[in-house]
Amino acid sequence: MSQLPSTPRSDAPEPPLVPAQPAHPQQAGPRSPQWSALIEPKALWTGAAAAAASYAAVFLMSAVLLVVALVGVGMSNGRLTPAPVTTPGLPDPGSLNLAEVVGQLAAQLVAMAHLGALSTSIEGVIPFLGAIRGDFNGYFVPIGVLAVSILSLYSASRIAERKLPSASRGQLLAQSLVSGVVFTLLVNAVAALAAVRLPEGVGFTARPITAAGFWSTVFALFLGVAVSVVARSRTSPTTPRLGFSAAWSRSAGLPLVAVSSHFLAFLCIATPVFWVITGVSNGWAGTFSAPLVALNAAGLLFVVGHFGGLWFHAGTSLPGASTAGNMDRLSYGFDAGNAAGANLAVMLVAVLLAVLCTVAVGVLVLLRRGYTDNSRISSWCAVPLAYFLLGLGLFPLVGMTAGFSLAGLGQGSYSLFPAWWSPVVFLLWGILAEVIARYAAPYLLPFIPDRLKKLVRAGIAERRPVQGSGVAEPQPETQPAAPAMPRSADGPVAGPVEGPATGPQAMPAGKRLSPAGRKKALLAASVVGVLAVLVAGSLVTTNVIKGTNGPDKLVGEYLQALMDGDAEKALRISDVGVANDQRALLSNAVYGAATKRIDGYTVLSTETSGDTATVLVEVRQDGRRSEVPFALNKVRPELLDDHWKLKSNGTNIVRFSSDLDLETFSVNGVSVATGAAYGGYGTAVELPAFPGEYTLAVPSSEKYLTADEERVTVAIGTSLRASGDTRLKVRAGEELLAQVNREVAALTSKCASSAKLQVEGCPFYSYEFGDVRKVKWSVTANPKVSLSPSYDGTWRINTESEGSATAKYERNASFYSSDPDWKAETDTMSFRIYGKVTFESGEPAVELSRY
Repeated sequence: MSQLPSTPRSDAPEPPLVPAQPAHPQQAGPRSPQWSALIEPKALWTGAAAAAASYAAVFLMSAVLLVVALVGVGMSNGRLTPAPVTTPGLPDPGSLNLAEVVGQLAAQLVAMAHLGALSTSIEGVIPFLGAIRGDFNGYFVPIGVLAVSILSLYSASRIAERKLPSASRGQLLAQSLVSGVVFTLLVNAVAALAAVRLPEGVGFTARPITAAGFWSTVFALFLGVAVSVVARSRTSPTTPRLGFSAAWSRSAGLPLVAVSSHFLAFLCIATPVFWVITGVSNGWAGTFSAPLVALNAAGLLFVVGHFGGLWFHAGTSLPGASTAGNMDRLSYGFDAGNAAGANLAVMLVAVLLAVLCTVAVGVLVLLRRGYTDNSRISSWCAVPLAYFLLGLGLFPLVGMTAGFSLAGLGQGSYSLFPAWWSPVVFLLWGILAEVIARYAAPYLLPFIPDRLKKLVRAGIAERRPVQGSGVAEPQPETQPAAPAMPRSADGPVAGPVEGPATGPQAMPAGKRLSPAGRKKALLAASVVGVLAVLVAGSLVTTNVIKGTNGPDKLVGEYLQALMDGDAEKALRISDVGVANDQRALLSNAVYGAATKRIDGYTVLSTETSGDTATVLVEVRQDGRRSEVPFALNKVRPELLDDHWKLKSNGTNIVRFSSDLDLETFSVNGVSVATGAAYGGYGTAVELPAFPGEYTLAVPSSEKYLTADEERVTVAIGTSLRASGDTRLKVRAGEELLAQVNREVAALTSKCASSAKLQVEGCPFYSYEFGDVRKVKWSVTANPKVSLSPSYDGTWRINTESEGSATAKYERNASFYSSDPDWKAETDTMSFRIYGKVTFESGEPAVELSRY
């Protein structure tokens, strides 16, 4: 029943009556809405069948996308299927049923497409870690699977409605409700039953991993009901509508058509472009893996291409860590595109595509709505509001998050979402679309083909204004047009008329610029062109300046510093992140004296993705060639300088040791403290070192010890640790041997001055047989000694060749002391030296003994 205001009677003649046409009973005459009509329970099975068929289609598509993605991952490893990775405590991947695994993952993927979040929790005991308890979650909406879900629901509902049309509005709603209930039950029940279960016996129990939950249940129910209602209502003219007023339908329908057309047009162009770029960059592996995430990538590009912002968050907290790895950053415009992995060319294309889509939407709005009163504020609100709602809807669509929490072990959360103010940016794009529809689109209409205009206006009935009512009512095309009022030279004669299709629902006529208008348009176009050139030039200039401070330049400066032996400059570019007491080899004194440093390099490629970059360089060192990747990231980027920071990628760990305690080593002639003290079982130290050859020796300040020099070469791009152990075999130096020999000579001299045949502590002696007198010792040859290290940190004195000593004395040959018989005797003997050498305050102390 038309909701028209009462109008006063007019003296104008009544229009001729049109013969009544036979109509469907549901269309005959004014009547009250059919909400109270009876529902046919026997016919509700079609709603359930449509939901089941839709779920089967989306499940099958998910499985296909997964298999294709797995093939792509496998091709990246040089295999048709991914290489199995065996994890201790878990079953061998080769023993898994591939079809079962794909089915489980496909069921979870369908639930995730309906806003489901993967989650699980673990609890148990892990060796060396003890009892643990933790939660894990992940959220990601595969937009491609969601699109298949919507299309399958729409198609299945239309087919069901054709097979068994709904006889009433209540029946239509009941059918749609059944479809929604069955669809959400299938989405969540299958995901719950096909949950991924970790095997038992690995030391802990885990809740099955599933994406079924509250939000997936609610969203799948809403989607099933809404899509079914729309599909069934549009199946045929005999299908009962829900009774919304025509004005309300037009007010809500036009913004929905405008926003959906804008979004879909952008995705239809950006998705294949992403697919092609991924395939070119990553070969067949990228080509096969891209379909699963192509629409999500296009969605992120949609946000950044419209200068919406992106919010990146990464937070990790581990106990005992000095600092937590946290990043919380808002990026917008070209910076957001760069952070999302889009280079300048891709961003320029995305922005251009956003502008073209907005212009196209402006033309679409004009064709479907017609000209409208610009002075009415309310007429400006619908389309921008729809764009604002689109910005809100992008949060759950393109956002993604993951997190974990392990009690006592750490926690982390990682998120990527549009910035909170992105809906406001899309609101501004909606205002721009309205401006184009009102002021620019009329001048574009003459250049648009008539067929395209009719296609855009499909479904819009031509309307004529009813005399005196001010409301346009649809008229059948076969109704003859009433004669229009005559027009004067200045325009139409005032007064209500009923004539050919005019007003908001008529095909709007295009406008052509007057000569003055063309001049203004040319001026405006010139200004816009100049601004575009300035903007493009600014972007190019900015990127050229940034290129001079690009990641490859920083890597080149770093490698040049290594070639020059300038360790301090290399550290300023790439800090190794170790304590100061571990930087002994990273000084100009040590590294400047190193030989076989890098002697050349060539930058092969530079890949930038968001805030990170990878520079591949061929490095030449001592006749060897190595391809070394250098990783960099931005630190506080600015407009003209991204402030790249090189991650540590040029130091290896070398191990220096000795078989005896040394307080210092000599490395390339520079003393390096070891922190050792005399009295231990040897010395070892591990230090980071830049590429080059290092010479290890006993420091020249060491007077008493010596060792043959040892050399070790640190090669760039090999490993984090130099192979083997550079070990000094320490021996006694000449000074220490001379000191020991002096001590031995002093001892034998002292013993030789004794007037006794046996003296405590002397290495030579003779046995007394009776009384002796006039004892005189002489050392005919001192022994030759050597030193060997002992396990307790001392030096053991060894006799290499024996010494000899002679004792001359008189012995009483009589048995009576009162009548002595003194006879001269001479004893000659060989003797050895025993003892040890200890160090006190760095000076040797010799302790000799008889044994």
